[in-house]
Amino acid sequence: STGQLRFIKRDLFERPYLLRIGYRDETHLPAEVSTNFSVFRRKKTYRPNPPAHSGRLRAIYTQLNLNYSPSRRIGNLGLSLEAEFTGPKILKSDFNYSQYKTAFYLRTTTLPLWTLDINVTGGYASGNLPAQRYHSFESSTGGFATAGAFRGLKEKEYYGDRFATISMEHNFGELIPGLIRIPDIASFGVEVIAYGG
Repeated sequence: STGQLRFIKRDLFERPYLLRIGYRDETHLPAEVSTNFSVFRRKKTYRPNPPAHSGRLRAIYTQLNLNYSPSRRIGNLGLSLEAEFTGPKILKSDFNYSQYKTAFYLRTTTLPLWTLDINVTGGYASGNLPAQRYHSFESSTGGFATAGAFRGLKEKEYYGDRFATISMEHNFGELIPGLIRIPDIASFGVEVIAYGG
């Protein structure tokens, strides 16, 4: 990785340019629900965990980030490319698939005080992709959920072997409060932002 360290949050710093090539050797086993006990909802039955294919995963993966961080936008133009390859012949793996992911963002000025953010992501997999390697994400991909929101106890909103998303955010600045001229509202720095995805 190269470039000056950028502050992301608390003790997390990232460099804007990253090239990573690695080898992964993991043992995958399904996690079963062993009890339905709950302190607050004792009579509720909980859903089973999603199935996972058992086996030894040996894979080669690579990641390239160009002015990009998955945690926070660190520039006005960024790109991320990721790939993972595994197979029984060369790597002696119990799995056989290839997986690719990409992310792209752009921030541009539409008028002197207005900005438009565009975020495009995609993923594709070929071969016999195990269930635990499916792509999954929630509404936070469009920026609607708070960063770090804990939603892991519910089922994901999307789960599959290929996906594509586009989300846009347009910041109109303090235009509306300034036009309405409600006393003291514009001085608070209230901005109007439109989301879409």
